[in-house]
Amino acid sequence: MRFFFSTFLLFASLCAFAQSGLESSVAQRSVADSLTAALRSSQGRERVDLLERLAFEYRFSKPEQALAYIRQGMHLADSANYEAGKAKIFSLLGIIKKARGKYDSAVYYYEKALALERKLGNAAA
Repeated sequence: MRFFFSTFLLFASLCAFAQSGLESSVAQRSVADSLTAALRSSQGRERVDLLERLAFEYRFSKPEQALAYIRQGMHLADSANYEAGKAKIFSLLGIIKKARGKYDSAVYYYEKALALERKLGNAAA
């Protein structure tokens, strides 16, 4: 009886865990889909911000896709001279590099983001 109860608890826990992961995945997809739809009609700084948000959504689940969005966003931020957008993108690059175990690169991008934030007068930096 004790074995049956323990097995039942384990099975129930695994089902609950699997369902919460599925719900999280569905929520991430709907956010990414909404951002992708908004991206189609965006320009300039708004587009940079949307690309950064899309990259943030994919930072762990699809890091290569996140890096593609980051490259697009950085190119647009450079051409629009959008320093705040570049700072957000550098910070996100630091997050992705850290998640991949590339700590030296992560620190490099965090420092670039911090320097830009200070240049912009961000008091938190």
